Amino acid sequence: MFLFSNVAYSQVDNFCNWDYSVTANNAIIAIQQDNFDNIYLGGPDGATSLLYVECSMWIGVFYQTFEGGPLECAGYTEWDGTGNMAVTAWGDDSTTNEQDGYSSGDDYLFGLCVDGYGSIFGVPSMSTESPFTDFYSTNGFASLDGVVFGPNGVNSVSQIIQGCWSVNLSNDNLNKHLLKTIDVYGRENYNSTTFFELYSDGSVVKKIKIN
Repeated sequence: MFLFSNVAYSQVDNFCNWDYSVTANNAIIAIQQDNFDNIYLGGPDGATSLLYVECSMWIGVFYQTFEGGPLECAGYTEWDGTGNMAVTAWGDDSTTNEQDGYSSGDDYLFGLCVDGYGSIFGVPSMSTESPFTDFYSTNGFASLDGVVFGPNGVNSVSQIIQGCWSVNLSNDNLNKHLLKTIDVYGRENYNSTTFFELYSDGSVVKKIKIN
């Protein structure tokens, strides 16, 4: 189980100017180090694990006040690839007229803010093992199993993170091997027409299955 001794937040500056309301209601979303390998930035030219990107990045959670409406931030944290993290998802304050956070039962949507680029969103895979739930509830706990940020709205992964690689992906002499195959949601062993092959050198090959 992923435990936290206290809940803290900070309004850390980020390049996306995300803002959220601190209310009396919240839930805690664990981003466990064991699942870091399932968190990717994807685009038409492939995908890469966030572990191979050295840009400043922030991960946030978002909700909509109505279907098709703008995405509103409910909390975020700076990406730290060295240990367990958590995002506080703030809930709606029922004493105000406007919705200013998650409502009970809302699904989680995640956003990634990349230094110098902007916001990229992804639908997550969430744990449903007790005590975790895959939807918002006040005082609830959730755990992010994996997410691919993009590829919608992403023109080129290589352009986004140009100069931010922590490994040289262009070195053809690396002795690489296939680590895993995932779908666009970061899930392994799913029958999907579009999937990504992840290699030990950090490179990713996007493939489309044609029946």
